[in-house]
Formats: sequence, C-alpha cells, structure tokens
Amino acid sequence: MAGLSNFAEEILLDALLTLSPSWIALFTSDPTDDNSGTEVSGFSYARQPVTLTRVSSDLSNTNAISFPESAESWGTVTHCAIFDSELAGNQLINEVLVNPKTIGIGEIMTFPIGSINFNLD
Repeated sequence: MAGLSNFAEEILLDALLTLSPSWIALFTSDPTDDNSGTEVSGFSYARQPVTLTRVSSDLSNTNAISFPESAESWGTVTHCAIFDSELAGNQLINEVLVNPKTIGIGEIMTFPIGSINFNLD
C-alpha cells in the first residue's frame, strides 16, 4: 500500500485481526483488490476457517489449513485471499502464493502453520 508509513500499516493489520471469523479462499488468477479474480469452485471446494496473527509487518496463519479432497480438477492455484464470510462476503486481503500448486482429482491443498503471509506492501 503505497504512501502509508510502517506505523499506519501496522495499525491496519491489527484492525484486520479484529475481524473474525475469517475464511481463506483459493484462486486460479489474481483476485486483485476489487475481487475480480477466479476463485476455485466445484463440488468439493469450500473456503476454510483461518486464524491470523501479526508477525512484524505481516499477517500469518496460526492454524494448519486443509481444504477438502478435490473431487475434480481445481486448476493451478496461484493466489489466496482472506474473506469475512464463508460464502460471498468481503475480501479483506490477498496474496500471491510463493509456490503455486496444480490441484488434480483426489488432491488436498494444505498450508502448515505460519506458511501464509499477507502484507500491505
């Protein structure tokens, strides 16, 4: 987020932590700030609950996250985003995945504790 001081960015990150519950969604294209990306969809896909904490100037997941086993191909997951609702809702923050993953039939997408980091820069 250009133009904000580090102090202001930390205040905003702390404010995001007060919004709960939070849900993580997977995307096959950049969700952008206006949520115009392509979220994974299909019979077995569902957003998962996520708990976040602030680590320095980032938000990081404090729980291990496992999505349901894919009943169909989800494509290549390149981004994730945090929402304030399990269905629809408002996107709060998004991030590109360091290691995009192609999800075929019968695969499970997982994120160990601390493996997702969101920042405002």
